[in-house]
Amino acid sequence: MQSNPSHPSHLRAIATALFVTVLWSSSWILVRVGLDDEDLSPLTFAGLRYTLAALVLLGWSTSRPAHRTQIQQLTRARWTSLAMLGVVYFTVTQGAQFVAIDAQPAATSSLMLAPPPCSSRCCQAGRSANRRNESSSSAPR
Repeated sequence: MQSNPSHPSHLRAIATALFVTVLWSSSWILVRVGLDDEDLSPLTFAGLRYTLAALVLLGWSTSRPAHRTQIQQLTRARWTSLAMLGVVYFTVTQGAQFVAIDAQPAATSSLMLAPPPCSSRCCQAGRSANRRNESSSSAPR
């Protein structure tokens, strides 16, 4: 089955990808503006940004009956896990990222955070090559 480029779902997927790309790439500029021009502290700005995002996501998810039902079925243990994830991942890592952006140009921060997926893949490829070399050198001749 071939995809139809003029099909509404295909166009919606492209529009969504473009929206996410613009949103993601402009966030570095907006963070820089918030830190410099608005004179907000990095942790205050990060807190405001993620609180606003959480409120939007909460409003969106509770507006749909199926999502509301799934949220109501979460156990106390699951809520605890989600809260810990929020504290560790968003508060600590994103807060540290905003502090770093405040101390250096946004482009530098962006470049520091962009390479890990590529470098991870390069490391994986190197390990795979080493394993192939080890297995071929240990094979009987």
